[in-house]
Amino acid sequence: MSVVVQRHEVQSLEPSPGRAAKRGELLVYRPRREDAVGGPAAEAADIPEKPPAVEPLVLIRCCGRDFLARESMATIFLRRAQELIEAGATGLVPLLHSGGVDLLSMSPSTPFAVVSE
Repeated sequence: MSVVVQRHEVQSLEPSPGRAAKRGELLVYRPRREDAVGGPAAEAADIPEKPPAVEPLVLIRCCGRDFLARESMATIFLRRAQELIEAGATGLVPLLHSGGVDLLSMSPSTPFAVVSE
């Protein structure tokens, strides 16, 4: 059994303007310049940058440890802990704090405090 392979030279790496690429045709990606006049970079440069809003920090004391977390994370932690306590259940409550993420074991008998600084 013999196989005949014909070689064709590539004449153009991109399809001609106004013509869609055909299956098997080689295309070259050329990213557009971001610094062109009126481009996305030029528009972004016109808008003054606002510093991000600083969210207050909250101290959470639980399981013999202190955690420093943003107020929004403390609210989420508190809401989930209250749900478990009201249900009389035991479970893990996630807490995103300045040192990382911890899953804290909570039950109706677990003492904890949320203190605003």
